[in-house]
Amino acid sequence: MTTGDRVDLNLTDIAIEFKPEGLKLIPDCNTLCLAIFELKREGVCGLYPLKRVSKAKWVHENAVALRPTKMVDFAVALLKSERLDDLDLWTFFAASEFMPTSSTINRAASKITKRMYEGKQDKATAVKLSLHIRASVTVPVAPSASQSKADNQIELAPDMTVELEKEHAGAQRLLLVAFESPGDGHSGICEFPLKMTSQGRANCDDYVQISDSAEDVVVVIKSELSGDLECFCLTRQELDQVDFYRGERLYVKSVSGSGSGTGQATLSLKVRPMSSFASRWGRDGSQLVRYLRLLAVCRREFARLYQITSDPSVKTMERQMQTIHDALSPLNPASSSTMANNGSLDDEISGLVVTETLVPPEYAPRTALQGLVELRFLLLQQNEDLERCIKLRLQVLDQEHDAVWWSSLADHAQLRYERSKNVKDLDLSVMARRNQLDRIPTNDQATRAKALSGYAQTLSTRVASGTPWSRRDVEKNVEVFKRGIEGLPLRGPATFFALSGLTTALHDRFEISDDPADIHEELFYHRKTVLAAGDDPDLLRVASIKLVYGLHACGIKLANMEHLDEAISTAKEYLAMFPESNTFQGRLFWGNMLFTLFRSIAYKYEATKDVRYRQEAAAISEQAFAYQPMHGAGTELQAATYGDLATYSENPEHRRIALEHLKSAVLNGATNHDTLATYSFLLVQGFSQEKNPSLLRESIAVQEQRIRMIPKNHFLHSSSLWVLGTLLQKLFGVTADLNDFNRAFNCYASAAMAETTTPHIRLQAAKAWAAFLPLIPASRGSTVDLAPLDNAIESIRQLAGLEQTVEQRHQQLTDLSQFVLTASGRALALGRNDKAVEWLERGRGLIWDQLSSLRTPLDDLRSQSPALATQLELVCRRLEDASTQSRRSDQSLHVESKVSLQEEAATHARLARERDELIETIRNTVPGFQNFLRPQDSSSWSDNLPETGAVVLVHVGKSTTLSRAIVLLAGLDEPMIIELPGFSYDMAEKLRDKLQASLLHNHLLQRSCDQDLEGDDRGFRPSKKAGKKASPSQDLHDVLCELWKCVVKPVVDGLALSRSQRPETRIWWCPTGPLTFLPLHAAGIYQGTDDRDTVLDYAVSSYIPTVTMLTERIKNARIGPNRDDKVGLCMLSQPDAPGFPFIPGTKKEIDRIARVLDNRRVRTRRLEGGDAVRRAGLDAMGEYSCIHLACHGTQNAEEPLKSGFALGDGMLDLSTIMKSNLKHADFAFLSACQTSTGDMKLSEESVHLAAGMLATGYRGVVGTMWSISDHHAPLVAESFYREIIVRSSGGNGTKTFDGSHAAHALHHAIGELRKSVGDANVLAWAPYVHFGL
Repeated sequence: MTTGDRVDLNLTDIAIEFKPEGLKLIPDCNTLCLAIFELKREGVCGLYPLKRVSKAKWVHENAVALRPTKMVDFAVALLKSERLDDLDLWTFFAASEFMPTSSTINRAASKITKRMYEGKQDKATAVKLSLHIRASVTVPVAPSASQSKADNQIELAPDMTVELEKEHAGAQRLLLVAFESPGDGHSGICEFPLKMTSQGRANCDDYVQISDSAEDVVVVIKSELSGDLECFCLTRQELDQVDFYRGERLYVKSVSGSGSGTGQATLSLKVRPMSSFASRWGRDGSQLVRYLRLLAVCRREFARLYQITSDPSVKTMERQMQTIHDALSPLNPASSSTMANNGSLDDEISGLVVTETLVPPEYAPRTALQGLVELRFLLLQQNEDLERCIKLRLQVLDQEHDAVWWSSLADHAQLRYERSKNVKDLDLSVMARRNQLDRIPTNDQATRAKALSGYAQTLSTRVASGTPWSRRDVEKNVEVFKRGIEGLPLRGPATFFALSGLTTALHDRFEISDDPADIHEELFYHRKTVLAAGDDPDLLRVASIKLVYGLHACGIKLANMEHLDEAISTAKEYLAMFPESNTFQGRLFWGNMLFTLFRSIAYKYEATKDVRYRQEAAAISEQAFAYQPMHGAGTELQAATYGDLATYSENPEHRRIALEHLKSAVLNGATNHDTLATYSFLLVQGFSQEKNPSLLRESIAVQEQRIRMIPKNHFLHSSSLWVLGTLLQKLFGVTADLNDFNRAFNCYASAAMAETTTPHIRLQAAKAWAAFLPLIPASRGSTVDLAPLDNAIESIRQLAGLEQTVEQRHQQLTDLSQFVLTASGRALALGRNDKAVEWLERGRGLIWDQLSSLRTPLDDLRSQSPALATQLELVCRRLEDASTQSRRSDQSLHVESKVSLQEEAATHARLARERDELIETIRNTVPGFQNFLRPQDSSSWSDNLPETGAVVLVHVGKSTTLSRAIVLLAGLDEPMIIELPGFSYDMAEKLRDKLQASLLHNHLLQRSCDQDLEGDDRGFRPSKKAGKKASPSQDLHDVLCELWKCVVKPVVDGLALSRSQRPETRIWWCPTGPLTFLPLHAAGIYQGTDDRDTVLDYAVSSYIPTVTMLTERIKNARIGPNRDDKVGLCMLSQPDAPGFPFIPGTKKEIDRIARVLDNRRVRTRRLEGGDAVRRAGLDAMGEYSCIHLACHGTQNAEEPLKSGFALGDGMLDLSTIMKSNLKHADFAFLSACQTSTGDMKLSEESVHLAAGMLATGYRGVVGTMWSISDHHAPLVAESFYREIIVRSSGGNGTKTFDGSHAAHALHHAIGELRKSVGDANVLAWAPYVHFGL
């Protein structure tokens, strides 16, 4: 069908076919696209995908509609592929080839076949295009000529220049053809002649209009020869990025070149928005006149305001109004000036809405309309104008603006928040502040300081709103402030505000991540903020308040008393530095500092229950009340402050004020969950005083309201559940209602199971949940889900994590270890013996286990992923170094020193996080490593139990009256439980205290160092006041007798062991609680003639800190023995270490050992006197599988890794030995005093030298529980090594020194000494103990 001279056609069966030699012209891909476009008229028809049907043929399956006229030429271009944006293959069609005949209209389509041309070569290729033509049955309606284009269309401005390639430089009569992609059939197409200006250079003087829907623009250079073509592809993104205000040009390389280097054609052009004077300003220009009048009013009002305020920014706005007016005036068809307009501001505002649609986009950053609205807001302070100020800026948010523009938006958004309390306004302000900072030069410190100050203030306001951040926003805040401090000096306002904002952002991140690295980093920058404040008192006040709060938060979040103590001392220091003042700044400083000091002292009381802290908190509360209100009377934040202070105040009026304000805040729709928490606490406090259940029920209702307010994935949600559980538990105590019991039980369980809370909260909730377990009927024991206790044990591991030093972890575990015994006791009571063993393993010996994990062999991992293995090895090495450092913060240290210490702590925490992330990556990406470094379950270590004896865990706990021995035997699927009805935790404590008191009284435990006194005991430290001597042997006999009857004899009977002169059966004792300080290995009845019965007659005893420690050594021994070149013994004797009494027997001891080993084919080395120094001793440990240390040993209870051996040049401590990574260590004989005596506060951690040597890599260690005689030590050593040699000599004579016989050898040596001195002198032979394999 035809319409005039137009005929509608369909192209069908389109195909592109390549001959084999032509395939090299395109990439090997399955999909190509055919672009069909018409010249001169209505533009590109579109891009059509071609589907590959054979190796050399692609087809298009659907029809393509065309509307050619007799006056139009058509072109077809193969443009797109999967791998290249444009393929330089083209062909042209004449209109006559498309014009339909009767056959094409009434019959089957006619076929056209043409060859494609490669753009750079004027020759035919082997590429063939074929298509069929037939008339369409529909006639699309063409758009009317009067249809206007979209307002936001653009034009390619004149002065387009084409630099042709050399081979086309001589071309004449060139045309520039531009078309859009993708096309819709109505898009415009342009063809313009090019004017040659020089050899190889041509210009186009016309505009090329581009529609808003176009994604790409293709510009083709056409010559009289079809082969002389250049093709340029312009993306819409490239065009939009050209700044037409500055006259920027866009330079585009042709896609027809053979490479990306020189020689390609270049197109350079400008871009400008398309506009129409008539559509924008009216046919007669009346709207322009009105707009110019508004400019005049705006300029005049700004001039008046400047006369009042002298604000330079107001003057700047006035000048900008003048500039815009001058730019638009030439378009004014009216001849009269508009700057002399005398209309009023209100008159012009009435036309504001109409004029808003007329503001040209290019003037949006400084539009007169915007300035006029902001002016009226400055004058009248009306909310309507504030709304319009923000709206006008948001309308042009996607355009480029300078820092001042973004600052104004931030200020307006924050001001709107202060009026509406809508947190979204703060988020808008934060976004604007970020953009403002991005546009301020780094060398403009004054402007950056002001912007950073505004940003920090906005963040502080956002935090005070109580609405949680998203992780993405927090990370962006941290990033912005870290960029902000780059290049800034150490001190100064700019640095101060940048650091202050960074600390706020890091605190927000910690609230979300609960990562100790974040809070350590926050504290590091808090300390730097104090340095940045310098001597400026105002800045120093702010910095000190934030530092104290950071220390307080760190102390609470990480349960770190050291930081809490520093918060208290630092607050007092700054309060003394700045005297009280009635100025606003002075009162604000004192009020905030006293409030934080109060909270820190109150938390100390909650943690320690020391009444002195409660009294001090009450006194500080009284002081802080005098500075209220700080946050504005009647505000929710002020109500919460009153409530916090009233919790410890002894003034009834304070409580009344707090309740009044809190109740009002809640009734008015409190939005901060802390307000509800404080109100609930005061109500339950009132219940405790008045015993009024209604107060308790109201407290529960408020707490439930708080829970509904907090998102479930927020860490405070589980904290609130825990608090609700405590309230319901109190209610159950009043009502005895089973429903209250179940609700409390479930609240505790939910809090303990929460994944997003802190380990401290999880543990506290689990403790409360565990306290309910005894109330569960025994019949339900097997059905109770013990997952909350699982989480609690894992929380203990997290609280004593690798991000802390060993010293700090020991401090944490002082109060945590007891819960491991409680949890395992609960499991035993419910018949869940497997869980009991699992928790005892996971929750005890954590420090040594963690340090050992840092030195885990990585050979298997390295074989599969060398890069990850190397990376993990380096991180572990650095982490081990950081872990073994001491970072005690002395309050007398200078600020710079504290900054340095905090930086070490932050680095340490980051290393721990990096290690965790690496391990997670290994588990998720390396096949077979899904459980890499996970705590072993029972199935893992049960496969490696010893076959020569039994492992006996002796469980005693405060929470249970029944003690049990848990026996693990190879081949036994379930643990054997032996009840110990005559023994309890209290009894164990009494026996321990009795033994310790006797040893102390008789100077058999280290007390002091007196170089003027000598004794024959190693480690002997005589007391200044000896007092009346008791009988330590009798005390020890009493203790050993009770241990035999109540603990050891039931185990021996349960195992059905028989008496023997030379027992071979092994028992590995793994005691808990006070039992770790008692000599189970020597338990027995040694007095009397008929009743004598001892464990020495039934088994060979050893000790282990954990079962895993033993099974790992058994597993490793099976994998492979020590290298033969490392087998041997180094004998080290140091009788005269500086600062210690002389012990002459050490040389005799070494001599006796040497005589035993002579002619035994055992590698030996002696280090004595001046040779027995730290470096030599450490080297010997690496070169010899066994070490014998005859010297003084010291136990450092406060810093366990400082425990060590006194050598000629100082202390060889455990920290140093651990770093040496002893790969071939077999056994160590510690012939020193108290080498297996632990810390009573850390009974579950085996904090002593013997366990430490196990952790360094030794498979077995001989140690002592109290001072040994310098006279007896050589005899024991001689007997020990003689038995080692006897047992190590195999039938073929190849094995001459095997440390796996150490336990039997020690048993033999003790027996020999026992025969020599008799059972009555039990103190002489009983201190020797064996640890390990």
